[in-house]
Amino acid sequence: MLSGPVASWRSLDPATIQRHQLLNLIFLFAVGKLLLNLPITWLETGLIVGFAIAVDHLLIYLKARRLDFFSYSAVNTALGVAFLLRAVEFEIYLIVVVLALAQKHWLRIDGRHFFNPSNVAVVAGLMLFPYATYTTPEQWGGQWWLGAAMTVLGLFITYRVGRVLIPLVFTAAYLALTYTFITHNTTEILFTLVSGSFLLFIYFMLTDPRSTPDHPGYQILYAVAIATLTTVLEPTFGARDITMFLALFIVSMFVPLMRIGQARRAHAWRYVLGGVAVGVAAVAFSPLNTLNQLPTTSAVQVEAQAPDAASDEVALPSEPIAWNGRPDWYQTRWEDPHAVSAPLTPQPRDHGFTRISGVLDLLTPRVRRRHIGMDYTYHGPISAGDINHDGKLDLALGVLGRGLTILINRGEGSLFAATEQLFETVPKGNVDQIALADFDGDSHLDLLISFNPYEDPTAPPNRLYRFDPASRTFVLAKMFPHPVRATLGGDALIDINGDRILDPYIALAHDWHKADKPPSSYMRSDGVANQFWISGNGDWRERKTEYFPQPFEEHAGMTAMFTDLNGDGRPDFLLGNDLQPDLSYFMGADGIFALIPRRDIEYNSLTSMGYMGIDADNDGALEIWENSISLDVLTLRTRYGEYLSAEVDDDLFTPIVRNQDLLSHDCTQLRPGLHRDLCLELQTFRRAVRTGDRALCDQVVNQEERNRCRYLVDNPAYSLAHPEKFKQDVERFPRKVKKNILLKLAPDGRYLDVLGNDNAALTGWSWAAFPFDLDNNGFQDLFITTGMAISAGNAVSALLMNHSTPGHPSLVNQARLYGVDFLDEDRGVIAADLDGDGDGDLVINNLYTPPIHLEGRFGGDAVVVELRSQRGNYYGIGSRVELRTNRGIQVREMAVGGVWDSMQPQVLHFGLAEGEKIDSLTVRWPYGESTTHEIEPNRHYVIYD
Repeated sequence: MLSGPVASWRSLDPATIQRHQLLNLIFLFAVGKLLLNLPITWLETGLIVGFAIAVDHLLIYLKARRLDFFSYSAVNTALGVAFLLRAVEFEIYLIVVVLALAQKHWLRIDGRHFFNPSNVAVVAGLMLFPYATYTTPEQWGGQWWLGAAMTVLGLFITYRVGRVLIPLVFTAAYLALTYTFITHNTTEILFTLVSGSFLLFIYFMLTDPRSTPDHPGYQILYAVAIATLTTVLEPTFGARDITMFLALFIVSMFVPLMRIGQARRAHAWRYVLGGVAVGVAAVAFSPLNTLNQLPTTSAVQVEAQAPDAASDEVALPSEPIAWNGRPDWYQTRWEDPHAVSAPLTPQPRDHGFTRISGVLDLLTPRVRRRHIGMDYTYHGPISAGDINHDGKLDLALGVLGRGLTILINRGEGSLFAATEQLFETVPKGNVDQIALADFDGDSHLDLLISFNPYEDPTAPPNRLYRFDPASRTFVLAKMFPHPVRATLGGDALIDINGDRILDPYIALAHDWHKADKPPSSYMRSDGVANQFWISGNGDWRERKTEYFPQPFEEHAGMTAMFTDLNGDGRPDFLLGNDLQPDLSYFMGADGIFALIPRRDIEYNSLTSMGYMGIDADNDGALEIWENSISLDVLTLRTRYGEYLSAEVDDDLFTPIVRNQDLLSHDCTQLRPGLHRDLCLELQTFRRAVRTGDRALCDQVVNQEERNRCRYLVDNPAYSLAHPEKFKQDVERFPRKVKKNILLKLAPDGRYLDVLGNDNAALTGWSWAAFPFDLDNNGFQDLFITTGMAISAGNAVSALLMNHSTPGHPSLVNQARLYGVDFLDEDRGVIAADLDGDGDGDLVINNLYTPPIHLEGRFGGDAVVVELRSQRGNYYGIGSRVELRTNRGIQVREMAVGGVWDSMQPQVLHFGLAEGEKIDSLTVRWPYGESTTHEIEPNRHYVIYD
């Protein structure tokens, strides 16, 4: 029988205990800030602590009319908030601190409070401000020395206050329940056990002596109840990382009853605990527990080197290319500014899309096991432009295992293959990036191609193929060398020096094949700066540091874009980086780019995959859109509760990938080819890491995964989250949040996020976000490609329809409504009017499945604009075009970049809502002059300067 005295902490000086706890927290905060880069500034922390001290002492004075001691509790509460809560607005910290301290004084029974103030603050923040707060459990990582320090400090303080049973019982119960109901993955369980955030919670929040039971029996009941409720809440609230905090908050409501029981020496805790145990056991062994459905036999033995399966070759339909069908759209000499136009063929207003069958359906990727790794699964590029000067947009794609494919548009969106006609020797290799643009100012589109750096022993250079009008082929003209074998995050094009020649900015990502590098360092670009190739004297030279003197980018560069954010006529620059700080620049009058001050950008997305200026609300100013890997924890955690059966859908990767850690699937259930290879490759990797068998790593076919497998086996600590990859320098750069964001310029000159809802903010593992007014209501929508099978399973693509009013953005994810919630591995996408009817069509390039062609059936009125310049670069890249109507000002930029794997055609589209009347269209050219034009709806204009 458990019995014992009321906890001895009452016999100790409370101030002594609070000082002891305060020293612990100060030490841990210093470690977190100095070594782990906690994403909260020193100034913010100091202000929160000072504010908490002032508020708590004011409340003490108002209650007791005296003030004869210092409240260490206020400091402990403030530091607890700084440890575990992240708020995008500083005022939120102050609000939750006030709530936490107020309840401590006024929510009492028998003179004792029963809610932990720090816990109240965290729960209040997450529940009252769901779109402005989050927690960062991974920030503390899983380093053994930090976990050991937390454990020693925690056990010492909890022993002193008679609460050591609570963390020990909670840990045992929670891990047992996790294994029973959530996952059989021992690595996942081990990570929980040594996670810094978990240890902070159990030792420094769960065990507050003033808000927990004193009797050992009730302490056991208290700990088991919180562990059980946490497991129950996991499927519901896991997405907010709130489950433990919320479970503690709910169970704390019953602490007064436990105190009554212990005061009466009642043994109710035994019966309640017994009931909980019986209930848990009943569910554990019932069909309600899906983990009971897992196969009991071990997975099939993995073959050492699965040979590549032969692919059936299907000839792509082709025909001779018709050239120069619209010579009036591609004049190279003219005397005066003028415009030519052609009518669009608008359809009646309807809704949604129709899938178009054709040549794209034949472009099946040729995927092999060597492609199933981070080195090949990032890119499925696509670009659009009018190659043959017939007034229709053609496509250039990179398809995994097939290389470059160019498709010519016959009209009305019908495509045929023309790659062989356009090259004397077609370039070989997997393509990571494609840009169709006129680099040399001769009116013909050229091709900038970046090949996958792992096809050959040395990385192939980025290649510029100029179009030769005489032979009507693309001819290799320039090679931009790779400084390292790194993949590319993206390209951006601009004529920076006004010589009518385009200058490419190339963002470098990571060398996936570097064998001796920790896997968590993928967010760094191996210490090599990005490249900015500037034209001059008939060639290009790398001159980035002349234009971007700060900082040196040691980051995984993602998308880059030149955009005039402040409307001063000079190009500004946005560079998204994965996990590390984004770089946002204004160009000064001296032509040099300077970082936008940290205080002027509220925050950025944590894992930037698209960073660009867009017009979201027709107020005459550009907003900044950034999409991110915005996975919710619900997906990541509950995937282990799913199971595979003989009826598994062989056409989806998700069931396999979500169970890769269980090692339970018989890969022979799947037909030979891609699905079986994916299953085998994932299981080989996971089995090697789980068992520590380095020899199994040699059976992994993909080189990146093989290197990573070996590293994780040799360095088992890295199988846990390592804090290095979560460092954020919030003293110099804006903090980063785990969601998509839309930054709008406020009257005080700051960019503030106005997205504000999970429907648009959490779109899964997001890649390309392409802006286009698909439904012609006058506001730009965003189609977002998604999916990362080898890491997180498939994700449903997103379609953010724009329901804004001028000055008030509003985006809503309506992918399911319009039938575009695809479970493919999407990458690049083009949104453009491919059939000349004025509304938006979509072509989505997928990683493992053929591209998808969707014809828009929204109808409605629109205006399409192209630019031609003799004084600047031919297609007017860098121009800003404003369409003024009776409803507002639509702003578009002639820009290339900012969208993952998707290079925009140099064609601008303006949708018009019903009843919307055009006043004028103004073009501000890259060289600073402006021209104004009277235009009509439902026409395609080509404007010459």
